[in-house]
Amino acid sequence: HVPQHRHSRSQLLHALVGVVLVTTKHGRWMVPPDHAMWIPAGTEHSVEMLGDVSMRSVYVMPNAIAGLPEGLRVVGITELMHSL
Repeated sequence: HVPQHRHSRSQLLHALVGVVLVTTKHGRWMVPPDHAMWIPAGTEHSVEMLGDVSMRSVYVMPNAIAGLPEGLRVVGITELMHSL
């Protein structure tokens, strides 16, 4: 369990193996394998791992490129993204 915290950059939290639960004041999301959670910069969140979990995160500067999501969301990860 990772207690409530926030980042100055947006986070793409990718679950490689196992299931991750992300909780914010807006709700709770389940991130299964081959998916990722987009967490916008400044969003307070906690992370709970169910069982054996392997995950990676990419941190993105706010406004790095146009069109980044402004809200929380779970997204599918393609083979190309997984390889990167």
